[in-house]
Amino acid sequence: MTKKDETENTGCCNCGQGGCGEGEDEGEGEEVYVFTDEDGTEREFFLAETMEIEGKEYALFLPLEEDEEEEEAEEESAVILRVEQDAEGNRNLVDLEDEEELNKVIEAWEAAMAEEEEEEEEEAKK
Repeated sequence: MTKKDETENTGCCNCGQGGCGEGEDEGEGEEVYVFTDEDGTEREFFLAETMEIEGKEYALFLPLEEDEEEEEAEEESAVILRVEQDAEGNRNLVDLEDEEELNKVIEAWEAAMAEEEEEEEEEAKK
């Protein structure tokens, strides 16, 4: 994962919860976020999921448009940020600078994805 220097929400209310209707692309129904990396390259992402781990909320963003090479390296193209609330109650996205925290979040997401796949396989057998 590449550390992102700044984030710019392209029209959403910035609540991180989705469903607000603002910032949605016509027909896609996804909030679009633009992240600028250290090299100044802007890429569009959508909020794929939020998860609470050890009392902290995290947001997983995936690229809006992926080429074949990026699909093979999805973990590298995903962006994980912590969601924090400021004194005014605004929700902010914060970089994960602690490698241990990042690894803990990745492991929890991988476990959740594996569990979800198992449940889907069980449903398909019924």
